[in-house]
Amino acid sequence: MTSHFQELLAELGKTALIVAGAAWLARQVINAWLKQRLENHKDSLARESQQALEQLRSQLRIEELRESRLLDQQASIIAEVYAALERLHEALDRLAAPIMHRGGQALGLRQVAIDRFNDFAIPLP
Repeated sequence: MTSHFQELLAELGKTALIVAGAAWLARQVINAWLKQRLENHKDSLARESQQALEQLRSQLRIEELRESRLLDQQASIIAEVYAALERLHEALDRLAAPIMHRGGQALGLRQVAIDRFNDFAIPLP
């Protein structure tokens, strides 16, 4: 009876050893597979984030260029408006100066002031 019991224990020990070895091997294979998938996923995320970053940089450059153009246009318009306002101011100064009214110059000065006002009041293109 003890020999049957010893044989049974020996068989159970062998089976347990085989199962433990198979479990260890399966664990190693699964860990390697998961590690490989994790590395692939990290690489994929890095590529996607790099592409998204480059796309955002490109959009930023486009927006900066648009803003620069708008600022140039704005500066040009401001310069034109200021010049027209300065001409209007000069014409009104001459019209308001009493010394300029001698010799019938008032009508000419008035017309110049009106012309300068129209230049200023008419919207710029």
